[in-house]
Amino acid sequence: MTLGATLDATRVVETPGQKVTAMTAGQGLIASLVTAGLVTTASRHSLPTRTTHIRVGSRLGVGAVAHHARWRQVGGIHLAWVEPAS
Repeated sequence: MTLGATLDATRVVETPGQKVTAMTAGQGLIASLVTAGLVTTASRHSLPTRTTHIRVGSRLGVGAVAHHARWRQVGGIHLAWVEPAS
């Protein structure tokens, strides 16, 4: 994980941060607050979560409301999340 994060960290951070939707600083704040609230709530109830999924979902929600969501990019992200059956 460390090697992967070191070699490809820019792309991993850039994709949810810039490619899901265009947003203002205020919209980014709202998306971050929603992410923090959902992660905190899930943690308090011992629910398994993936922070990346929640972060992309909250940004997508803000983008959908503002009609700026990049649905094709989100589709690619969702395909990347699907793990092949072993």
